[in-house]
Amino acid sequence: MIKKACAGIGTNETLLYSVLCGRSNKDMEILKKTYYKNYTKDLVSVASAEVGGTLEKVLVSSLQAAEEEYDPGFHTEEKAIEDAKTIYEAGQGRFGKDTSKLAKIIVLSPPKHLKNVSFQYADKYGYTLFKAVEKEFGGDSEKAALFTLGIKLKPFQTIAKLIKEACAGFGTNELLLTCTRP
Repeated sequence: MIKKACAGIGTNETLLYSVLCGRSNKDMEILKKTYYKNYTKDLVSVASAEVGGTLEKVLVSSLQAAEEEYDPGFHTEEKAIEDAKTIYEAGQGRFGKDTSKLAKIIVLSPPKHLKNVSFQYADKYGYTLFKAVEKEFGGDSEKAALFTLGIKLKPFQTIAKLIKEACAGFGTNELLLTCTRP
């Protein structure tokens, strides 16, 4: 599917991020090794060549398979408050924005911690992490970041939305439909 997403003129970004984002470290390592074995190309290099900007940062962060294991001693309420503050200060709380900090927290944080960050963010700043992503990102990078966040916080709703998108309009996007997962 990655090969097809990158084939020809243009890239199917939706297919690319739906395959690459929100996977476990183990799944990502298997995916990278299998891609290299089949095509003798590094998947990080392929993704970087196909997309740019913030979308590239989200995809490359995902491909690095560095999601932290949940550790209650490290992923405390204080850490969630700190991460919520970092997200705010990288976006809404400053002139300009630094989407790389937000993307890093979304990609690297384990789901349980990210839920706590989302709660702390909503409590302190008045809206959800989903809304923060919508405000800070744009275009395909926004969709990829929302997809990654959704897979971690609301996996079944996120997959249902992807299925709906694959079936919308005339004809079904079978390729996109086959890459859905819980």
